[in-house]
Amino acid sequence: MDEPGTGARSRVLGGRLWAGGVASACVAALASAAAALAATALLHLLLLTTPRARALFGWIMVLLTAIAVVIPLGLSAALGARLATAILNLAIGLSITVTLSGVAGAAIVRGTAPTTHRYP
Repeated sequence: MDEPGTGARSRVLGGRLWAGGVASACVAALASAAAALAATALLHLLLLTTPRARALFGWIMVLLTAIAVVIPLGLSAALGARLATAILNLAIGLSITVTLSGVAGAAIVRGTAPTTHRYP
């Protein structure tokens, strides 16, 4: 492959490129996992202490997601990078919010004492 404007030939180190891509994916996954665990801790605290925990959790998460979407738009990076980051933050925030809201509904048992499950 020719380097534009230099006349020099260059080659792509596929292994190095893909290693960097995998490392980027791991960092993104860890950041998303940390956000999901923090949201789970918040939801657990709200379920134990507030009467309408799921509604409050939804409002808090929408606010945090909105902040995570708006902050990249104010940075001095390229417009495409800012938009991509904002869209990814929106997708991550909404997926965490929707998933945990559904799980909270299944995790709440009303009117019965907690039971222990015995597995064979």
